[in-house]
Amino acid sequence: MNNTMESVLGITLVYFAFAGVGLVDVALFQGLTADYITRFRRNERGVLARGLLTVLGALVLIILLNAVAQGSPPDTPTRVGMQLLSAVVVLLLLLAFLIGYGALAWRLGERILLAFGVAEPAPGWCVLTASEAI
Repeated sequence: MNNTMESVLGITLVYFAFAGVGLVDVALFQGLTADYITRFRRNERGVLARGLLTVLGALVLIILLNAVAQGSPPDTPTRVGMQLLSAVVVLLLLLAFLIGYGALAWRLGERILLAFGVAEPAPGWCVLTASEAI
């Protein structure tokens, strides 16, 4: 009995986390997200390829910055600078994930709501619907 309640609570918390991330993205970065959706509608594979190249490039850059930081002597400005630059790249990658998830949830929720006959779904409802579906 206890395991069932824990799994239901876990699923509910994951839903709220995804919905919260998507809603924050749509609220804060609505212009960027709308631009991403427009590009996605025109060329889905191009957007996917650009996203994969961005993630791979960021990961390679993070690895290189950390390798340079590990190779430099301890307590030098170079080492600290490389670690800070690596942290900035990680934060930018997280921002890219945030915008990408919001746009994906917006587009997926829009398709789901249009399939159920909603004329013009609002972005917030689209994100909530897609987060529930995911």
